[in-house]
Amino acid sequence: MLVRFVVLAVIVAVLAATGLIDFGTLPWGNDDFRASGAVVLLYLAWSMAEKRPGTDGLDPSRLALYTVLLVSAVDSFLLRLTAWNGHFALRYAGAVLFAVGCALRLGAGPRRNLRLLRTGRILQLVGLPAGLGSAAGVVTGALPGVIAASRETFPPEEVEE
Repeated sequence: MLVRFVVLAVIVAVLAATGLIDFGTLPWGNDDFRASGAVVLLYLAWSMAEKRPGTDGLDPSRLALYTVLLVSAVDSFLLRLTAWNGHFALRYAGAVLFAVGCALRLGAGPRRNLRLLRTGRILQLVGLPAGLGSAAGVVTGALPGVIAASRETFPPEEVEE
């Protein structure tokens, strides 16, 4: 995890040094920006921390999360077809749901608890798009995403119900 964090920090530092990112021009006072930023930072921290031995990163549950992230990001930041602004309580609730989902998944690994693993993914799939403010992302996470998450499992020798 430390190596991943250092690599991320170096990338951000290079982008800032080259002028591709100017932290002074970001809308720090905007609640939409802060809620989205909180979700993105939580996602980065969780993705650096979660390790799943025996998985190749292409399981349906992880693909569902990537799909929800893509739909939500494109909707919230580019197309704005179903994005919402101003509903800060809902967006911050999404960030909290996402954080709880991350914590459940991190706790599920050492315990080999399948229920925590699946519940954590479902909370991530609903919290991530809500935190980013995308109704299309919430629908994507709540419908096909929950189906994929409900089928997630540990490698056969590690399953515990």
